[in-house]
Amino acid sequence: MAHVFLAIALALPLVAAVAATVAALAIPSQSLLNRGLLTILGVGFLGIVGWVALLPEVRPVEVATARTLLGLDLPDVTHPADWASRRRGALWLAFLVVLGLVVATGVLYLLPTGVGLLAHPFSGAETIGMPGGPFRTDSGWGAAWVVLPGLVALAATGALVWGAGALITRLAPRVIGPSVVERVAVAADRERELARANALARDLHDSLGHRLTAMTIQATAARRLLRQDPEAAERAMAAVEELGRNAQADVDAVVGALRGRAPVHGVTSTDASTLTTSAPTTHAPAPTTDASTRGVDVVAGVRSVIDSYPGEVRVTAPTTLALPGSVADTIQHIAREALTNATRHGTGPIDLRLESRSGAAVVEVRNVIGPVETPTGSAERSGLRGLRERLLLAGGTLTAGRQEDGTWMLRATLPLP
Repeated sequence: MAHVFLAIALALPLVAAVAATVAALAIPSQSLLNRGLLTILGVGFLGIVGWVALLPEVRPVEVATARTLLGLDLPDVTHPADWASRRRGALWLAFLVVLGLVVATGVLYLLPTGVGLLAHPFSGAETIGMPGGPFRTDSGWGAAWVVLPGLVALAATGALVWGAGALITRLAPRVIGPSVVERVAVAADRERELARANALARDLHDSLGHRLTAMTIQATAARRLLRQDPEAAERAMAAVEELGRNAQADVDAVVGALRGRAPVHGVTSTDASTLTTSAPTTHAPAPTTDASTRGVDVVAGVRSVIDSYPGEVRVTAPTTLALPGSVADTIQHIAREALTNATRHGTGPIDLRLESRSGAAVVEVRNVIGPVETPTGSAERSGLRGLRERLLLAGGTLTAGRQEDGTWMLRATLPLP
C-alpha cells in the first residue's frame, strides 16, 4: 500500500508541472516568444527528469525501497552503472509515475463520488451533480437507491488501490529484480563465500586438531612424570600452556577473517614447536610459503611439521625436494593432518614417505592401529574430507584406509604444474 502512495507522490509533481506548462501555452494572449520559452522550459524539464531516471543510483534505491515497503527479498544491484541496469531503473520509475497518475485520477474521482452519493439522501436535494451534468433524483427515502452506487464507488476506490499494490508487488521482481547475468554473479559470489568458509574450516581443523592432539600428549606425559620427574612435567605443562595460547590465536584469526578483517591462510604462522620431548630435536627452518615462489624445499617444511610430534617418525625422502610454493603448502597440510590422526589412533612409529615421480608429488603415511582404532569418528571424517577437498582443488587424489597387514595408510598424490 505504501508503494502505491509513493507512486502517487512521484506522479503529482510531474503532472502539476506539465499541466501548468500546458495551461500557460493555452492562454490566447501569450506571445510567440513566451510560447517558445515555455516549450523549451517544458522540454528541458522532461530531459532533466529522463537524465535523473537513468542515473546509476536510481535502481539500487528502487530495490532498497521495494525491500522495505513491499517486503521482497531482492539482492543488491551488482552492476548499477551498466546501461541495462539503468534502463530497467528508468522503466520502473516511469511505470510508477504512470500508475500513480492512474490511481490518483481514479481516487480523486471515485472517492468524492462515493461519499457524495452516500450523503445525498440526507441532504434533501432532488438533484446530484455528476461529471456529465446534474442528475435528478427524488429526495428523502426516494433517493435511498443512490446509496448502492455510492458503496460501489467506494469499493472501487479500495479495489483500485489494492490492485495497484498487487501489480507493483508482482512486477517489481521482474523489472528491478536481478537479471540472468546478475543471478549468475550472485551465485558466483555465494560460491566464493562458501569456498572461503570451507577453506577456513579446513585450516582451523588442521591447526586446532594438530594443537589439541599435542596438548593431549603433553598433558598425559605431564601426569605420568609428575612424581618421577617434576621438571619434565613442568616443561610439558608449559608446552600445553603455549599450545593453548596458539590455539586461541587460531580461533581469533578465523573469527577475524569471518568478520572481514584479514585473510587467513594456514590460520597462523605459529607452529607447536615448543613441545617437550625426552630427547632434544633439531628444528628445520620452515620454508617460504609464497605461492608465487618456485623451488620451495618441501622436505624442510615437512620436517618442521614432524618436529612438532614427540613420537618417532621415520622419514623416507630425498635430502631436498624443490616444489612450487602452493604444492609445498598443501603437502605440509597433508603431513600435519596425517600425523595428527596417526598420533591419536596409532601405536608405535610412523612411517612417512615423500617423493616426486612421473610429474606428481606423492606423500604416504603409514602407522599401526589397533583392531578397533580405525579413524571413523566425525572429527576424522571431517579431517579426511577437508584433505580431499584441498586435493580436489589442487587436482590431486587421496587414498586412505586400513591395509591387510593391520596398518593404516594415507596416500596423497599432487600433480606438479
